[in-house]
Amino acid sequence: MRKLLDFAEVTFGGVAVLVNNASAPFHGDARLDYWLETVETDFLGTMYGIRAAIDAMRRTGGGAIVNIARFRRCGTVANIRRRRTMPPRRESSG
Repeated sequence: MRKLLDFAEVTFGGVAVLVNNASAPFHGDARLDYWLETVETDFLGTMYGIRAAIDAMRRTGGGAIVNIARFRRCGTVANIRRRRTMPPRRESSG
């Protein structure tokens, strides 16, 4: 990440915006080692990117950081629209 930001600073004169949109594949019922990959990419990757970008942004007086999250449970847009018209599903809270 630092090499990419260094390149952007040299080539474009600085870093004004960071968009975090990386996400590891979700394996809901997979072994625990898949979860480690997901946590490393989704959480730690985001944190490393932010930390590196903040230093670059401070050198030019500031910037913006946009974090994009996905909600796999929501499903497709069609499913979300359909759920608006369906009665709420009752789930036990254990």
